[in-house]
Amino acid sequence: MLAISEAVSNSVEHGYGITATDVAAHSGLVEVTADLKRSTTGARHVELTVRDAGAWREPAPGPTTRGHGLVLMRAAAADIQVRRSGDGTLVRIIGKPVPERPGRNS
Repeated sequence: MLAISEAVSNSVEHGYGITATDVAAHSGLVEVTADLKRSTTGARHVELTVRDAGAWREPAPGPTTRGHGLVLMRAAAADIQVRRSGDGTLVRIIGKPVPERPGRNS
Protein backbone atom coordinates (compact mmCIF):
# COMPACT_ATOMS: atom_id res chain seq x y z
CA MET A 1 0.00 0.00 0.00
CA LEU A 2 2.80 2.39 0.87
CA ALA A 3 4.68 1.79 -2.39
CA ILE A 4 1.62 2.21 -4.63
CA SER A 5 0.50 5.33 -2.77
CA GLU A 6 3.94 6.88 -3.22
CA ALA A 7 4.06 5.92 -6.92
CA VAL A 8 0.66 7.50 -7.62
CA SER A 9 1.56 10.62 -5.62
CA ASN A 10 4.82 10.94 -7.57
CA SER A 11 2.95 10.54 -10.84
CA VAL A 12 0.56 13.34 -9.99
CA GLU A 13 3.13 15.70 -8.53
CA HIS A 14 6.17 15.07 -10.71
CA GLY A 15 4.67 13.68 -13.91
CA TYR A 16 2.01 16.35 -14.23
CA GLY A 17 3.53 19.05 -12.01
CA ILE A 18 0.52 19.27 -9.69
CA THR A 19 1.21 20.32 -6.12
CA ALA A 20 -1.12 20.98 -3.20
CA THR A 21 -1.32 24.66 -4.14
CA ASP A 22 -2.04 24.15 -7.87
CA VAL A 23 -5.49 24.61 -9.31
CA ALA A 24 -7.01 21.98 -11.58
CA ALA A 25 -5.56 23.57 -14.73
CA HIS A 26 -3.21 20.61 -15.11
CA SER A 27 -4.68 17.35 -16.22
CA GLY A 28 -3.58 13.86 -17.00
CA LEU A 29 -4.43 10.24 -16.54
CA VAL A 30 -2.75 7.99 -13.96
CA GLU A 31 -3.37 4.34 -14.75
CA VAL A 32 -2.99 1.76 -11.96
CA THR A 33 -3.17 -1.98 -12.58
CA ALA A 34 -2.70 -4.88 -10.18
CA ASP A 35 -2.22 -8.59 -10.66
CA LEU A 36 -2.00 -11.27 -7.97
CA LYS A 37 0.62 -13.92 -8.76
CA ARG A 38 1.29 -17.29 -7.15
CA SER A 39 4.52 -19.25 -7.20
CA THR A 40 4.76 -23.00 -7.55
CA THR A 41 5.32 -23.17 -3.77
CA GLY A 42 2.02 -21.41 -3.08
CA ALA A 43 3.55 -18.10 -2.07
CA ARG A 44 1.76 -15.09 -3.53
CA HIS A 45 2.73 -11.55 -4.39
CA VAL A 46 1.13 -8.61 -6.12
CA GLU A 47 2.49 -6.91 -9.24
CA LEU A 48 1.37 -3.31 -9.62
CA THR A 49 1.98 -0.79 -12.38
CA VAL A 50 1.50 2.95 -12.31
CA ARG A 51 1.61 4.68 -15.69
CA ASP A 52 1.31 8.34 -16.60
CA ALA A 53 1.80 10.44 -19.72
CA GLY A 54 3.55 13.25 -17.87
CA ALA A 55 7.01 14.63 -18.49
CA TRP A 56 9.89 13.41 -16.36
CA ARG A 57 11.67 16.18 -14.51
CA GLU A 58 15.14 15.73 -13.07
CA PRO A 59 15.36 16.58 -9.36
CA ALA A 60 16.66 20.04 -8.52
CA PRO A 61 20.36 20.04 -7.58
CA GLY A 62 21.47 20.83 -4.07
CA PRO A 63 20.35 19.88 -0.59
CA THR A 64 16.69 19.05 -0.09
CA THR A 65 14.37 17.22 2.29
CA ARG A 66 12.59 15.71 -0.75
CA GLY A 67 13.50 12.88 -3.07
CA HIS A 68 12.95 9.85 -0.85
CA GLY A 69 10.03 8.35 -2.77
CA LEU A 70 11.96 5.68 -4.68
CA VAL A 71 13.93 4.76 -1.55
CA LEU A 72 10.65 4.38 0.33
CA MET A 73 9.09 2.27 -2.44
CA ARG A 74 12.16 0.02 -2.66
CA ALA A 75 12.04 -0.59 1.10
CA ALA A 76 8.35 -1.55 0.94
CA ALA A 77 8.54 -3.88 -2.08
CA ALA A 78 10.57 -6.79 -3.40
CA ASP A 79 11.48 -4.87 -6.58
CA ILE A 80 10.78 -1.52 -8.23
CA GLN A 81 11.34 -0.86 -11.93
CA VAL A 82 11.04 2.61 -13.45
CA ARG A 83 10.88 3.24 -17.21
CA ARG A 84 10.84 6.76 -18.57
CA SER A 85 10.13 7.65 -22.16
CA GLY A 86 8.70 10.45 -24.26
CA ASP A 87 5.27 8.91 -23.62
CA GLY A 88 5.52 9.19 -19.82
CA THR A 89 6.67 7.07 -16.91
CA LEU A 90 5.84 3.50 -15.93
CA VAL A 91 6.60 2.23 -12.43
CA ARG A 92 6.33 -1.51 -11.82
CA ILE A 93 6.12 -2.61 -8.20
CA ILE A 94 6.62 -6.26 -7.28
CA GLY A 95 5.37 -6.95 -3.79
CA LYS A 96 7.19 -9.04 -1.25
CA PRO A 97 6.00 -12.66 -1.33
CA VAL A 98 3.75 -13.93 1.43
CA PRO A 99 2.96 -17.59 2.11
CA GLU A 100 -0.43 -19.01 1.27
CA ARG A 101 -2.67 -19.14 4.31
CA PRO A 102 -3.08 -22.70 5.66
CA GLY A 103 -6.32 -24.34 4.62
CA ARG A 104 -6.86 -22.13 1.56
CA ASN A 105 -7.35 -23.91 -1.75
CA SER A 106 -7.73 -20.89 -4.03
